[in-house]
Amino acid sequence: MRVLVFLVLEFLSTCTALAAPMQFQSRGNGGNCNSCVWISAEGEITADTPVAFDKFLKGEGAVRNWDIYLDSPGGSLGAGIQLGEKFREAGLRTNIGKSRKAPGAWYDELAEGGECLSACAFAFLGGVSRSASAGKLGVHQFYNNAAIHQPSAKLFDAVDLSAQQFVSAVLVDYVFRMGVNPRFVAKAAETSPAEMHRFSQQELKELDIVWEADNFEPWAIEPYGGGVVAFSRSKDKSRMATAFCRKDKVPRLLITGPWRFNEGELRQIIAGLGGIEVFGQQFPKEALSVRTANKAPAIEVSMARFSLAAIDTAKTAGTSISQYGPHVYWADFDFRIAKEGASRALAIAFRNCI
Repeated sequence: MRVLVFLVLEFLSTCTALAAPMQFQSRGNGGNCNSCVWISAEGEITADTPVAFDKFLKGEGAVRNWDIYLDSPGGSLGAGIQLGEKFREAGLRTNIGKSRKAPGAWYDELAEGGECLSACAFAFLGGVSRSASAGKLGVHQFYNNAAIHQPSAKLFDAVDLSAQQFVSAVLVDYVFRMGVNPRFVAKAAETSPAEMHRFSQQELKELDIVWEADNFEPWAIEPYGGGVVAFSRSKDKSRMATAFCRKDKVPRLLITGPWRFNEGELRQIIAGLGGIEVFGQQFPKEALSVRTANKAPAIEVSMARFSLAAIDTAKTAGTSISQYGPHVYWADFDFRIAKEGASRALAIAFRNCI
């Protein structure tokens, strides 16, 4: 059945602007940071593109947790969906943009321009996190080239119509599984092949097309033991930050994974780092300890002299391991914890120690 679905999708899909087949390349700007390396994916999505992506991942693209930047006019709908599934399986973050060699330099840079249209838009949805600007992501009705070039010819019968309805259901199911509002498919269905619906910033947000899975939700409080704790979870519920204090009245922050490391490995990594930043406030590595929470490793930060007033004035929200850590670790320790509700929730937790 799955093979039949993709055969029908191949029949219904194409892109109006033909381009060279999509190519995947490892790019980097030479820096030592998690965002300093990325994958560029540029060109038309063809039936062979998913296989080409598999080969890329097995070779130079074997490093996970990379961003991928898409620039494509579209192509095969079936291949676009398969590509999106592979992006999700690989844990990639999807973005839109062109990659190029920096003028007069050996390193790469992200240039102005770049768009992800038609079948590419469906592949884009596979990202575990997704970032796009208004007007850069577009969809329209999918079609077969023969129907465009011979609009009066008899090309479909009742069986074909049934197949198209089935494909529509498959598209809605795919979009829903990717965590996007099914109205995404409706926007494509109501836009003729000769036009392109480009999503506005409001639509990108309202339909959950843009999505930062590791961004944290507003802070809340709950009773715990003889006191209160404040907590904030990532949007995908995989990570959690808990603020509390014990009898010594010292503010503490507990950060739970998931981690790629066990407790021993976490301790070794922390020993080689400089410290941690929490809402713009620096704490030395000696303030960090590793313990077990809910049967998983967790990092606890002892935050003596923590300033609640500094939360609202901090230039950036969240926590990050600081000072010269290998960039392959930074993705694991960069928590974009929300400032919304933090000062109030933490104040309550720090007045009502557990």
